Parts: sequence; structure tokens; C-alpha cells
Amino acid sequence: MPIDPTTVVMVGQVALLVYAVLLGVGGLIGFLKAGSRPSLIAGLSSAAIAMLSLGLTWLGGLGFWLGLILAVLMTGTFAVRFRKTGKFMPSGMLAVMSLVMIGLMGWAISAMRPPSVPPPGKVSALDVDLQATPQGQKAIRITTTDPAKIAPLLALLRSGSPTSDHKCGDTGSLTLHTQDGATARITLLAGHDPGQYEFRVYSDGGYTLYHVGHPAIQQAMTSLGTGDLDKAVPE
Repeated sequence: MPIDPTTVVMVGQVALLVYAVLLGVGGLIGFLKAGSRPSLIAGLSSAAIAMLSLGLTWLGGLGFWLGLILAVLMTGTFAVRFRKTGKFMPSGMLAVMSLVMIGLMGWAISAMRPPSVPPPGKVSALDVDLQATPQGQKAIRITTTDPAKIAPLLALLRSGSPTSDHKCGDTGSLTLHTQDGATARITLLAGHDPGQYEFRVYSDGGYTLYHVGHPAIQQAMTSLGTGDLDKAVPE
């Protein structure tokens, strides 16, 4: 069973927090043991960058990319220091931790990959099938080949962020027909957050759950003629 992308992201965020603490402590140890102000400044500066990376992860994958670059630089720096001193603490330990961080940041970046939704220019037709729900969504089926109506919805779906999977059922589906004759299936559900709307993108026999802002997808779907979408049901 694949690991939930949000779990991978959380692991990456915790790793960045721990890494920031270790970098700061490593610089402090260098200062206390050898009176090295450069070690203290470098340690605190790199810890600050790690914390900045952590903060940026809440806005998307940029934080993990910054964390990856930092880990690569720190791996080289601490490896050189360890080779010169032969002492595992703190240089050797931080070199190993930096190497581990490279793997964790790469793992988190892979979990942040965007939905595998075809770009607007490759989709020739869109089928919409919504079910009636107690929250006000009406049953409707629509097929459109109008690029001006298809493009905004696809652009929005391609910007979706991974979210935790749950057992709630789908209340609608989208079938995308591409110009090369292939089809892509996406199912829709309101989820539990009133501000978000969720969708499952299917590929390779499985699916990944993503979310986008509810007002944005409501606007895109209204332009297709669907009316009100299903609303979130609190857990």
C-alpha cells in the first residue's frame, strides 16, 4: 500500500525542524570547544535557512527544494571538516545527517508532485457526471468540447495539492478525452473542509487524493453549467 503523500510531507517537515536544531547545536559546540566564531555564525545561519525551508513547505514544494540545496552544501562542508579533524562530533554526525536529509528532501519533493492531469491543449472533450446529494448538488451530465470552458478547470486541477485519503465516497466524476484517443478519470468529492474541494486522480491502477479551493472549482464548474457543487460534511 503506498504511503499517504501528506505523511511523507510531514516527515520532511519534522526532519527540517530536527536538522535546524542540530545545525544550530553543532555551531554552538564548535564555538564552545574551540572558540570558533565562524562555526557559530555558520551553524546559526544554516539553522535559520533550515527553518526558512520549513516555513516555505506550507506554501508548496519550494521549501523542500531549498532544504535539499542546503543539505547538499552541508554534506560537502561537514565531510571536508570531518576529513581534516577525524572527529565524529560534530562534523561527522552532521555530515551523515545532511546525507540523510538529501534522501528525505527528495522523498518529500516526489510526494509534492502535481496531479497527473492532462494540460488543456491536449484535451479535446470533457464529460461531467454529478450525482444528487443532500447538500444541494443536483444530478447532471454534461459533455463539452469548448476549450474556453475546459481550460480553466484543467488548470485549477493541475494546481491541486496532495491531501490525506479517507473513506468518503465520490459524488461525481470527470472523464477527459485527449487528442490522442486516451481517457483520464477523475472523481470528485467535497471532503470535510468547507474551504476545500477534493478530487481523486486515477493512474496505474490506483489514485491520489488532491484538493483545491472550493470557491475556485465552483466557479470553474459553474461555467460548465453544473450549478452548485456538493458541500463539505464535517467529521
